[in-house]
Amino acid sequence: MRWLTLVVCVIVSATVAPFARPAYAADSAKKKAIAASILARAALDEGKFGKCADLYREAWMADPATLGYLYSVARCEHKGGRFDAAVRDYEELLKVVGEKPNPMAIKSKKFLTEARAQLAEQKKHEAELLDKARKQAEEDKRKALAAEKAKAAGANAAKSAPVVTKPAGRDGTLQRSLGWVAIGAGIVMAGTAGGLYLVAGSDRKALDGRLDDLKTGKDQKFTQKQARAQADDIAQQKTIAAVIGAASFAAIGGGAYLLYAAPQRTAWTPLVVPTQGGGLVGATIRF
Repeated sequence: MRWLTLVVCVIVSATVAPFARPAYAADSAKKKAIAASILARAALDEGKFGKCADLYREAWMADPATLGYLYSVARCEHKGGRFDAAVRDYEELLKVVGEKPNPMAIKSKKFLTEARAQLAEQKKHEAELLDKARKQAEEDKRKALAAEKAKAAGANAAKSAPVVTKPAGRDGTLQRSLGWVAIGAGIVMAGTAGGLYLVAGSDRKALDGRLDDLKTGKDQKFTQKQARAQADDIAQQKTIAAVIGAASFAAIGGGAYLLYAAPQRTAWTPLVVPTQGGGLVGATIRF
């Protein structure tokens, strides 16, 4: 009797076991999906949309029958700004649902249209940024090349343009010194001539006074001979003053000419200035 009971148990176990294992596996997958969805919801509350989408995708992979997980994946990708992934997930959800009436399908169609528009705008903006960066890089390269060319041209011009100076001893220093000395001497002589003219004038006035006294008889001691001698002295003083005055003008004029005609201390040095067109402008320094 015992062996009959054992046989029956074995037969029953062999019949029930194939059906029990899939049920257990399905239950385990659902629990795993639920656990992942709980973590995904927490990530969503924290604003971690990328992590939220990954956890909801994990839940959907564990339990593909629950389309809400796939819908949540698409929504998290959409809110996180990953529009290309959101479009892909919305399209996959609509493909799975098919033509069956489903509230998630209606929402997904609406959000799919929105995500496609946002994706197009995002790509347009990225293309504009890339084009701007490319143009800026080209402009920077062009400026760098222009700066290098200008620098090289300046260096070459500085090397090729020699400094031309006057030979030693002919820079006009001695001539200018003589000119100032002549002007100074002329001024001194002009002062001397003026002083002699003043003295001669004063003596002549005094002589005229004594001659008047001689004529009226007030001064009997002063004679005509003395008057003529003093007149000759005064005339001689005026002559000397005139000669000194003429010499002073000549000295001043000659000194001025020496200063004017003296060679300039000029060094011709290259002063290279780059222009807008890339050319060079040469200049000299005068000192």
